[in-house]
Amino acid sequence: MQPAIRVIGNGAIGGKASGYWKARQVIFSELTLAKHPEFERMIYFPRTICIATDLFDEFITINNLNDLLEKCRSGKQQDYQKFEQACIMGHFPNEVEEKFSEIWESMQYPLAVRSSSVLEDQTGTSFAGKYATIFISNSGTKEERWQQLSSAIKLVYASIGSPNSIEYRRKHGYLDQEEKMAVMIQRAVGQEYNGYFFPLLAGVGFSQNGYCWHEEVRKEDGLVRVVFGLGTRAVGRGYARIFSTGNPTSRPEGYGAQAIEKYSQATMDVLDIKANSLKSINFCDVVKDGFECYPGAEKLFSLRDGQTIYVPATRFWEPNHRPVLTFDAILAHPWAGTYYPKLMRDVMQILEEGFNCPIDMEFAGEIENGEFRLNILQARPLTQREEQNPEEMPDVKHEDILLTAGKDVPTGSIHNIEYIVYVDADEYFSCPMDERHTVARVVGNLNRMLAGKKFILIGPGRWGSAKIELGVPAVYSEICNTSMLVEMAVGRYAPEVSFGTHFFQDLIEDGIIYVPVFPDEEGSVFNESFFRKHNVFTDLLTDPHDRWFAKLIRVIHVPTATGGRYAHAVLNGVIEKGVIYLK
Repeated sequence: MQPAIRVIGNGAIGGKASGYWKARQVIFSELTLAKHPEFERMIYFPRTICIATDLFDEFITINNLNDLLEKCRSGKQQDYQKFEQACIMGHFPNEVEEKFSEIWESMQYPLAVRSSSVLEDQTGTSFAGKYATIFISNSGTKEERWQQLSSAIKLVYASIGSPNSIEYRRKHGYLDQEEKMAVMIQRAVGQEYNGYFFPLLAGVGFSQNGYCWHEEVRKEDGLVRVVFGLGTRAVGRGYARIFSTGNPTSRPEGYGAQAIEKYSQATMDVLDIKANSLKSINFCDVVKDGFECYPGAEKLFSLRDGQTIYVPATRFWEPNHRPVLTFDAILAHPWAGTYYPKLMRDVMQILEEGFNCPIDMEFAGEIENGEFRLNILQARPLTQREEQNPEEMPDVKHEDILLTAGKDVPTGSIHNIEYIVYVDADEYFSCPMDERHTVARVVGNLNRMLAGKKFILIGPGRWGSAKIELGVPAVYSEICNTSMLVEMAVGRYAPEVSFGTHFFQDLIEDGIIYVPVFPDEEGSVFNESFFRKHNVFTDLLTDPHDRWFAKLIRVIHVPTATGGRYAHAVLNGVIEKGVIYLK
C-alpha cells in the first residue's frame, strides 16, 4: 500500500487535505479494487505531509500578525502587501523547525506546497485559485532548502489575506467565519529535463460535463482539460486540450488545421530548478523532434503540413512539418499500458460515487517502466451551474437590440440591467502595454462602486487572461459583482469558453453568466453607437488618475441613456441564441 498522508501538529488539516485523504480511501477501497484492480498499479497519490492549523495559529501569534491580518478584511491590496511582507519576515518556533527538519531529510525532490484552509474545497465554495500553491526545487544545501520550504509555507499562510480570497469570502458569506490555514507539502510529479522540472501531462477532470459542445458529447461522461507540463497552465486562461471521456476525439473548436493549431497549447509551465521559480516557456524549448524531446512527449504531438494535421507514424518527424500539441495519439488509441480517456472516466465516476456528488480533480501523469501512472493531487465537490428552462426568445425591434450572441450560448436570463460597463476595444488595444494592468484595476474600482447594482461587463478578447495582449487582465475581486461577463471577438482576439479553469469556476459559483460575442459574423448585431453615446464614468470615479480612463472604459446608466428603459438579456443554449435588448 502506498504511504498515507502524514500530519504535523494537532489542529485541522483543512478542506483540500481532507478531500485528498477521502479520494485515496475511495480509490484504494476493497470495493473499488475489486472492480478496477488496475488502479493499484496505475493510480498514485504523491507522498504528502500536512501541517495542521495549530501551527498557523502559533505563527500568527508569535509574530504579532493578528492586527495586520484583520486589516486585510478591507480587501485593499496595500493592506495585504503589508501582511504578506510581515509573514515573509516572520519566524517559526524552534521546535517547529525541528519538526520540519525530517521533511527535507526524507523528501529530497521538488515539492508542491499547497494551501488547505478550513473553508477550502467545500460544496459550492471551492476557493479555486484563491490561495497559494508554491513549487520549490528543494535543491542546494540544507540551509538553502529550508529557506525555500519556509518561504513557501509563509507565502501560503499570507495568501489567506489576499484581496481575491477576502472578496470571495465576502461574496459567499464567509467573511465573518473563522478561517485558518493548513498546508500540504507534496511530492511534485515529474522529472528534470534540460534544467526544467515538470510532468508529462497534467490537468483537471470533471465527473460531469457542463460544456457539451456537440449532441454526441454527454454530460455524464465528464470532461478533462489536459496540458503538457505543470497543471498551472490548465487552470489558467491559456489554451489546453479539452475532451469528453466518452467522445475524446470530438473538438469544440472544429477540425480545420488552422483552428486546431490556434486553440492548441504552445506555452507550458515548468519549474526552473536552478532559479527555483516557475517559468513559462514555448514547448519547442523541450521538444525539438520525435527523438530529441522530453521522455514520452513525442506521443502528445501531431504535425502540420499545410492544411493537414496528422499523427506521425514513427519518431522520424518531417523537418518542415510543424509540431502541434494535440494529444491525438493518446486520445484515439491505447497508450503506455492503458486507454487514457477510459482510465480518466473510470476514476472520475468512482470518485463521484465515493463522494456522493459530482467531483473535480487535479492530476498529473508520468510514465514509469513503460506504463502510465496517474497521480491524483486533489479532489473536491464540483459546483455546477443550476440548469434552467430557457425563456422564449423575445420579438424585439432591430433598433432596440444592443447585441446578439450565436455561439457557445448558455441558458439564462437577466432582467432590469441598470448599468453596462463597456471596455472599448479600439481604445484598449491602442493603450500602452504598461497601462493595461491599470485598466483592470480601474474596472475593479467600478466593480466595487456598483456592488448591489445589476450591471454587466463587456470587453474585448478574454477577461482575466494573464497575457495583457489578449484582453483585460482582471482578477476575481475586480469582476465578482457583475451579473454577466461578455467577451467580444475583435480581429484575432477571440473569446474562449475556458471551461475547467479557475476563472470559469468562479463564474459558475457566483452565478455570473458568461457570453462570447462575435460581432463580425453574419447575422450578428452589435449596436456600438449605443455604448459610445452616454458615459457616467466620472460620476462614479472621481480620482484624477481613474478619470484618465473615462474614454477607454465607458459606463452607461441605462435608464438615463434611454429615457427610463432598462436592458434585458435572454439566452437560450438549446438553440444557441442570445440577445441583450432595451425594454
